[in-house]
Amino acid sequence: MGASDFKINTGVRRVLTKHWINMKKLKYSSIGGIVYMRGLIEIMYNAPIRGSEWQGITAEHIGDLERAIKKIPDVKRVNFQLLHWEKSGDGWSKKARKR
Repeated sequence: MGASDFKINTGVRRVLTKHWINMKKLKYSSIGGIVYMRGLIEIMYNAPIRGSEWQGITAEHIGDLERAIKKIPDVKRVNFQLLHWEKSGDGWSKKARKR
């Protein structure tokens, strides 16, 4: 892991913290400027809630996270392997539940 990957990881942590993401359930790393994110995206239970009704994580939240991470200097690409979400085209959608 190069020095820029350490800086990228610091930037990713900053973005996740700013968005109140529970980092115990989401693992991330950076190799050669490619950010890998695996696990569950979940808002921390004590996050300040905006509005009277909270809907949990939305496709918009994940898109915001992706854009913020891509803005970190030296990030070439972000590779997501999320439990309940998948990228379809330019947007995000919930994975169909297996029965």
